[in-house]
Amino acid sequence: MEESEEPADGGQSLPPVYIYSPEYVSMCDSLAKVPKRASMVHSLIEAYALHKQMRIVKPKVASMEEMATFHTDAYLQHLQKVSQDGDDDHPDSIEYGLGYDCPATEGIFDYAAAVGGATITAAQCLIDGMCKVAINWSGGWHHAKKDEASGFCYLNDAVLGILRLRRKFDRILYVDLDLHHGDGTGDVSDVGLGKGRYYSVNVPIQDGIQDEKYYHICESVLKEVYIAFNPKAVVLQLGADTIAGDPMCSFNMTPVGIGKCLKYILQWELATLILGGGGYNLANTARCWTYLTGVILGKTLSSEIPDHEVSKALTVLSSLRGRAESFHLIKITSSPLNTVLLRDTPITITHCLGRIVGSCSKISKTFCLFFYKRSQRPTNFNFSINYRDCGKGSPVHTKKSLEYVYFHPLVSKQKR
Repeated sequence: MEESEEPADGGQSLPPVYIYSPEYVSMCDSLAKVPKRASMVHSLIEAYALHKQMRIVKPKVASMEEMATFHTDAYLQHLQKVSQDGDDDHPDSIEYGLGYDCPATEGIFDYAAAVGGATITAAQCLIDGMCKVAINWSGGWHHAKKDEASGFCYLNDAVLGILRLRRKFDRILYVDLDLHHGDGTGDVSDVGLGKGRYYSVNVPIQDGIQDEKYYHICESVLKEVYIAFNPKAVVLQLGADTIAGDPMCSFNMTPVGIGKCLKYILQWELATLILGGGGYNLANTARCWTYLTGVILGKTLSSEIPDHEVSKALTVLSSLRGRAESFHLIKITSSPLNTVLLRDTPITITHCLGRIVGSCSKISKTFCLFFYKRSQRPTNFNFSINYRDCGKGSPVHTKKSLEYVYFHPLVSKQKR
């Protein structure tokens, strides 16, 4: 059962758009890092009958031309070539970031085109005025660079969504609440370079943070950014790898804390594109995104998960792990280890916010805001890199000569 409360979007009449089709979910289930995750998410949303309160839109597959608004032709052509036969040993694949965390499995190009097309479809729904909020939980793959795959991401659908939204909205705020933001360094002093300077705000956070402190930081920064930037649309990446129990085991969040951040953004009543992202405890990710869907709809969901296919999936997970799996929606236990590691003191946070406020007066059209894990030391598998300037040090541009989206070059290209 569910109880009604005021919708998080302020009670606007248009229902959210929910990007879904059985074919799309099946395609997203094929990603090796998160197998069957898309099905688990949709099944839980369906179990609570939330899909009936949204406008379901079947996604289109992105064309080569649409994908090339950000990615290079050479990268897309190579990805398509190795995808046909699942050629993970092609000698040129290393140059394009394929292998290791981004294996060139058979059909991976079709998967990438499906995800990119779904996010573009969601963005177009916002442009067409079909809704104020459009949701693609299987999107949010923000690590892919212009000319290479990275961090399980083969196509940067977040960028493709922003570029589509630029056809109508002049000022777009990209907010990334994933544990690891898009590729690039992320100290609070990193605000972009050259023409991209002050287009980004980075908020590094130590391990172990919990809901209350995370929301305080999020609200404080978003308030200043909103006043300074006056966005006309928002792209919000809600990776669930911040949730306690995730294999990344860094933050100690629950869906309730992320939900408060989501509510704060939705009360602006702007066109908002909602994306998923990370989340490698599959059951917790399904719980999180279902809970957040309820937040968008203004529904308080019962903690007891209804008897549905998702319960069967959780039962399978339980048997595989050899332990009982909780059937509660948001009953997620914090990790004592991560709590001990918490080092974000009030002084550190105040200093960080002070520097951010100082930069906010200098921002311009498209603005990127990242909340993410602060890395303690370099690793081979580096998520804490920000968007580079399209991989080549030049802006992404739309048809209008003055409309630019800058993703600043902060680090040199790393070879795996």
